[in-house]
Amino acid sequence: MSQPVEDVLKAISVLYSPQQIPEETTKADQYLQEFMKTKEAWQVIPLLLTSEPSVAFYQQRIYYGAIILKKKVCYNFKEIENFDELFKFILKCLSVYKNQKMITSHLAQSLAALCVQSNSWNDYFPLIIQNFPITDTSNIPVLLLMFSSIAEANKKLPFAKKEYLYSLHDNLIHTSPTILDFIQRSFVLFPGNALDCFNSWIQNLDISISLLNQCQIIQMIFEGIKQKNLRERSSDSFYYFMKKIRSINEKTTDEEVGICINIVQYVLKQLITNISSIVQTTQGDIEDFEWVSDFYCSLGFVLTTYIDKIDSNQFIMYYRLLDQFTCIRSIRNITRITDVVVDLTDFLNETAHESMREKICFALTETFVSMFEHVLRVQTPLIDNGDQEELLDFIDFRKDVISEFVRRSCDIVPCPLLLDTISSICVSTIPNQLDIAEASLFCFRSLARVLSEYKSEMVLSILQSIVKIESTNLHFLHTSVFCVGRYCDWIHNYAPTFAPTALQYILKYINIPELIEPVAISFENMCDGCAVDFIPLIDVISQTFSSVYQQMPQSWKVGGVNGSFSSLINGYCLVLEKQPFEIKLKYIETFIPPLVKSLSQPISPELMTALIGILTSWFDSGVKLNLQNITISFLQKYDVIPTLFRLMEFAIQNKNESLIEDIASCIRYLFFFIGPSIVDFTQTISTQMVQWWQNTHLASIVKMYSFLIRALKREDDRSHNPLCKNYCFTFIPPVLDTIFQFVLVQPKSSYTDVITECFIIISQLLDKYPLEFSDSVLQQRFIPWSLNVLDTMSGETFGTVVDSMILFFHSNRSSYSNTYLQNEGETLIRSLLSNARKFTTKTKREKVIDLMSLLYEQNPELISHKTSLVIQNEYNFLPIEIINSFASIKMKKTDYQYLLDDFFYICRETA
Repeated sequence: MSQPVEDVLKAISVLYSPQQIPEETTKADQYLQEFMKTKEAWQVIPLLLTSEPSVAFYQQRIYYGAIILKKKVCYNFKEIENFDELFKFILKCLSVYKNQKMITSHLAQSLAALCVQSNSWNDYFPLIIQNFPITDTSNIPVLLLMFSSIAEANKKLPFAKKEYLYSLHDNLIHTSPTILDFIQRSFVLFPGNALDCFNSWIQNLDISISLLNQCQIIQMIFEGIKQKNLRERSSDSFYYFMKKIRSINEKTTDEEVGICINIVQYVLKQLITNISSIVQTTQGDIEDFEWVSDFYCSLGFVLTTYIDKIDSNQFIMYYRLLDQFTCIRSIRNITRITDVVVDLTDFLNETAHESMREKICFALTETFVSMFEHVLRVQTPLIDNGDQEELLDFIDFRKDVISEFVRRSCDIVPCPLLLDTISSICVSTIPNQLDIAEASLFCFRSLARVLSEYKSEMVLSILQSIVKIESTNLHFLHTSVFCVGRYCDWIHNYAPTFAPTALQYILKYINIPELIEPVAISFENMCDGCAVDFIPLIDVISQTFSSVYQQMPQSWKVGGVNGSFSSLINGYCLVLEKQPFEIKLKYIETFIPPLVKSLSQPISPELMTALIGILTSWFDSGVKLNLQNITISFLQKYDVIPTLFRLMEFAIQNKNESLIEDIASCIRYLFFFIGPSIVDFTQTISTQMVQWWQNTHLASIVKMYSFLIRALKREDDRSHNPLCKNYCFTFIPPVLDTIFQFVLVQPKSSYTDVITECFIIISQLLDKYPLEFSDSVLQQRFIPWSLNVLDTMSGETFGTVVDSMILFFHSNRSSYSNTYLQNEGETLIRSLLSNARKFTTKTKREKVIDLMSLLYEQNPELISHKTSLVIQNEYNFLPIEIINSFASIKMKKTDYQYLLDDFFYICRETA
């Protein structure tokens, strides 16, 4: 036995040993993955696939033999010496293992890849039939599996020669009548296999609707949905069939449209007649019911396409039956129903003419009121069973799906009917059914945006009812407080005198820790929407705010409420913004100086962090107060800036990175708070920031520069002060030089967060001042810096660097960039491709494709040549068609993008 065979068998035994050692299994798996890429793997495949049943790990050997075979045929096709011999070998293996689907699935995919890439489907098809005669019914599942794999290969082997794929597609279309007939007849004995095969064909091939109709496929699918064990497959089949039906209406032939109409009418009649009895057979099995629901909902997307061709009574009956589905609580069920409702309302709003819209809405109003009530009572209530994660997931689901259903219902049902339903349910369920009462308020909250311009006494009546409800149920109060806050714009527009009452209701719960989030956000919303209405109440609001403000330092970061406190401060600033300048200054001097005074005294690190966080919120929200030039004098008067500088020195001396980050964040927002004074402040802070970087080498310090650029650009846009632009290119390039001189000599990956921030700074300069960037020293520094760091990147940093390169080459078509690409383009492309391959996330690869496509668009001949050199030298394992295609200089930009996409696909599959 040769050494490779022994090593493979040993690796398999380690992988499946009952006494597994994690380190050993990892090594074994890595060895097998690497071995699959070698030519020696071809020698091992037949030995594994012909293993004797008596040997140890027999099944695992067979399985790995099939896996390796599939990988080799798919990705190392040019290594195959004799197609016919390999074809016969695979057929033999399929015959031997035809009852073991886990193995035959890989063998069938191998056979498909062989047929496609050798362009011999026409030659091989008769041989497949000959070797697996259907007179032996045990051959039918294998044939169905092979036909599935062939259909899927049409889409899943994009790197095969395009002319081969076109030829295969044409041949498969030509063969479709035979295959579909075989599928339909196989359904009697092997219904699951038949449906799987059909799903592969309809997804991957453009089969004519007339052929589908001729083969009575829809009847087969209907038989499947009646059987419990076939519902998932039947539901998928029906979905793809209906998708096909919907697309036909966009085509031309009257014959196809006529067939579609007949099918839709048949399906609609069958479902109306049989769906209730089918639902009964689910017998409380929610997953089973969900497949039936999926099946039923798939028709809904087609009805709007053929609405003028079907019986209106049956159309209405479809939705009446859909209403019954809303009575069974299920996240997936109501999600699909919502999708159907969205499709219907999109049709009514965008396509249907006015008279049709009115007719449909009138006919469906009663049904949709019933659906709305069922969704409210059954689908919306919170179920708190103690699983906090599950509850939070459902709350997120509710915000996305239930809210959408509620809003879309308004497109069909007159608002008064929905409001009356909400009001009556809310009143009738308090206090004994607070879960349903809470659900009704959630639905009312979801309508806030829809009703923002709808003047109605009923809206005010519901709001007045809410603020009168006395309850200690936290879920109910959470929703009721949020609900009142969401109607801030409506209150301002139609009931401004109610605004103080609404605000009073919200603030009533401000001292309950569990309600701080809804109270803070609703307070912020009310102050945003009704700030003008609160002008006379500034002293009362300030007094209430002050009572909570005094508790902020002790509660900061307790239960993650610091964001909520920031909302309170922002809301207060929104009210303060409407006040005269003297009032603004009065209250700013009331709240900020005590903070600074406390920070000047010896305090615990925890309290220091809290106070800095509160001060940061003031700087962030206080920008809107527009204190202008008085800001810097105010800060000097109360020793704010020197205090922050002393705190930073304290944090640096104590090497407290968390505190350094908090102070740096505070100063970053200070840049915006001081407004026009940022120009004078830049010289002072720049000197300090250089010292802080040299003493810390932390990304939080580097990040300050990107905020400084934004603040200077903001002032530049306002006043057109040339110093803003000058400072950006006076202070920042030397700092970047210093930072890169340091990080580039450090161990790889030591300072990726610092590098990320540096490239964010560069991107901002490129974005805000592209012309000035091209005249600065950064023009020559940028590419060398980029190439130096690409190999050390984490995913986030890599994406940031590539983003900045896209900006650089997009805004920079100078002789320098052209010369660079001529001299170093190969190095750049090699680095981009090799590093992008490391990341599993699609977005990183897409960024590289965007960058390389941009370069190709600017200089197709040069970039095509450079890419081809890299591919030939570094990736010779690729199919020859891919390698040759990269050498073409006549590609469109989109073709180049597709090639890169194929490149990453193959690299990922062969990894």
